[in-house]
Amino acid sequence: MTQVDLERKTGPGGDEATAAEYVLGLLTADELHAFEAQLITDPDLQQDVAAWRAYFVTFTETLPDKSPPDTLRNLVEHRISGKKRKPIWVQVVPYAIGAVIGAILTWLVQSTLS
Repeated sequence: MTQVDLERKTGPGGDEATAAEYVLGLLTADELHAFEAQLITDPDLQQDVAAWRAYFVTFTETLPDKSPPDTLRNLVEHRISGKKRKPIWVQVVPYAIGAVIGAILTWLVQSTLS
């Protein structure tokens, strides 16, 4: 969408609706670049963006801060990598087995040398 397209935008709201879409992050890359170019030179558009930001922040200002559950990390990692994170005991078992084998070998060597 070019600057000319933005100026000719038809439909409910025109530039005001586009300003709301901009604040919500709904514009495509082309629309975003064209809108930001127009935003630099248009004080009315800047005012619309500021008004929409102030309006949309009212939706979240009364919500308490809340941390996501611990299980969310595993879910996100699984979706990103396609692999599920292994439980800690599965990660530690190979090292524990190696330590036990090392201790047994050390005991055998010490007992044969004595």
